Amino acid sequence: MPSISWKYNGVAIKSSSEMVQSYNGRIAKLMFLSVKADNAGVYECTGTNNNGEVKSVATLIVQGGQYFIYMDDPPPPINSMPYPIVQ
Repeated sequence: MPSISWKYNGVAIKSSSEMVQSYNGRIAKLMFLSVKADNAGVYECTGTNNNGEVKSVATLIVQGGQYFIYMDDPPPPINSMPYPIVQ
């Protein structure tokens, strides 16, 4: 099983009373119990296993009680990586 980590604006984050991280073996999620203006920013999810590492980045914009998510192209599931990724 891969190791999953999250960053918010470049700083590592963990589950809290306001946000919950989950991973079902295929999809990693970061869920907010309530989205607030100060949650806006860049979120990065990194999955690492023996085959390498994949990252996905999304930007959360909060405006006037609404929120929008802009996501880079999602990476393939980490358990399907046939070879290490070199960057």
